[in-house]
Amino acid sequence: MFGQDMAHAGVHDSPRAGDPAGQRGPGRRADEREYLPHDAAGRADALVAVAFLSRAAVAPALAAALAPAFAGFVGMLSTVFQGAGWPIDAPAEAQRLAALLDGLRLPVLAGALTYRDALAVVDRHLAQLPTAAAHA
Repeated sequence: MFGQDMAHAGVHDSPRAGDPAGQRGPGRRADEREYLPHDAAGRADALVAVAFLSRAAVAPALAAALAPAFAGFVGMLSTVFQGAGWPIDAPAEAQRLAALLDGLRLPVLAGALTYRDALAVVDRHLAQLPTAAAHA
């Protein structure tokens, strides 16, 4: 179901252990590793991002400079949702998924939540969305 929708959207990735039949949803590509740190490089990237976001909270010029990056991420997720043909409000769901991923990043960095547990949260969120296959 997810895999077929993503193939139609032009999204291809490899299955991950614990991901039934390699079925994945929007946002569950290599992008998840950029936003949910799982190795030393991802952790370093996420630490830099958190530092910038923390500073942006008190520096309006930096906040203004970071806004297009978040908007671009949301736009990419929206494009993936739209390409999947799911019967959802793609821009709204893209904002929700982006906020979810962003909200999971700090607990993963702090060790309060494992990477696998964070992925499970994302899996549960995506599993609740109606898919094109479910409405065929």
